[in-house]
Amino acid sequence: MMKNKQHYALPVLVGGVVPSILCMIPCVSIGCCLWVALGALVAVMMVQKKAGDAIDMGEGAVIGALCGIIVAAVTTGFGLLLNLIGVGLGGAGAAATVIQQMGGLPPDLRRALEDAGIPQAYAGLLLGSCAGCCMNLIFYGIFGMIGGVGGAAIFKPKPPPAGGAMTPPQGPGGGQAPGGWGQPAQSPQQGGYPQGGGQPGGWPPQGGGQPGGGGGQSW
Repeated sequence: MMKNKQHYALPVLVGGVVPSILCMIPCVSIGCCLWVALGALVAVMMVQKKAGDAIDMGEGAVIGALCGIIVAAVTTGFGLLLNLIGVGLGGAGAAATVIQQMGGLPPDLRRALEDAGIPQAYAGLLLGSCAGCCMNLIFYGIFGMIGGVGGAAIFKPKPPPAGGAMTPPQGPGGGQAPGGWGQPAQSPQQGGYPQGGGQPGGWPPQGGGQPGGGGGQSW
């Protein structure tokens, strides 16, 4: 299924990073599913071009899933970075409020965070980012597989056209060559065409071979 995995690195990187950037741009991110599918399709095309061989649908799905994983990782990491910056700039109170509205953290987890010296707001952001990453892995992975399978089907090399109807070999005068279908025509030297002058029953007879001939002239 991954017979061309040695060619995956650059195509999968391109098919994952470019859609990730598009998914993080306002307004453009509306078509995030489309960007992931198109990125996987382009990755399949690049792998097939580098390998010089057709990519089957199973391998196309693997390539698309890898692209989707990269998109999920990049977008989740970027979102987590922005959230942490927001917390550092004074958003800790807002994050804590959201956690309290959701019922707060489990007591055991809160106790472990307190022992580790991690603020509750940061812990909530990390947990939310992990949950979002899992959802993105499933979501982008599915659309990446769709794009990969579509790319394998679109860029599949077309089979060579079937040969036309065969016609029997033509002999002199437009007729079928001696020997019939599938047999090579015989040359006069092989006895395919009878000759006169020295061969009994030859045709056409040549002068000098028949009594009463016209003084050496052929008939």
